[in-house]
Amino acid sequence: HRVLNDLVRGAIPGGRQGTAAAALLLGVLTPLAKPEQPGEVRPIAIPEPLRRLLARAVCLQHREEFAAALEPEQCAVGLGGGSEVLQKTVMAMGVTHPRHVVYKLDAENAYNTLWRSAAVGQAAHDVPDLAGFWHLCYTRGECHSRYVYRGGGRPHFVLSDCGVDQGDGLAPVLFAFGVKRQATALREAREERASQRGVA
Repeated sequence: HRVLNDLVRGAIPGGRQGTAAAALLLGVLTPLAKPEQPGEVRPIAIPEPLRRLLARAVCLQHREEFAAALEPEQCAVGLGGGSEVLQKTVMAMGVTHPRHVVYKLDAENAYNTLWRSAAVGQAAHDVPDLAGFWHLCYTRGECHSRYVYRGGGRPHFVLSDCGVDQGDGLAPVLFAFGVKRQATALREAREERASQRGVA
């Protein structure tokens, strides 16, 4: 129990640059073909079991705290049935405002190219009790994330210094924190324009 608490605080034997940290954070890389994009793959990085258990426990314990920090910009983290809430809201808006247009933005490869320092910095600011854990998992000084891919009968090691891991329980939370500033700016700009039209 003490060891798990230490890990959540970001404390690990040998320090964040040590062998234990490298072993804990090593992920298995599995490339999955994208049916909608022939020739393209989705790199699924699956962390070691202990890290997955820790991520799951952290997300369950801090679910309401995450939701409070990220609302109203998103409907995915800490909100039960979030996608259904979003879908019903869009349907209701379409009925109430039939002349309005709904559009969706989908940033290509966003998970794998997110700027880690921005995501971890925002998460540490909003949920400071987990600052050590965020940094341990994604910003250990100059260390890159290390993944192993088994192909051709032998292991290949891949390094990465950006994005969050598809397959990591922390990824949806950190991704939401990583785009929070931009999402907030878009919402505030929309509200300002709506206010100006109302005054006019």
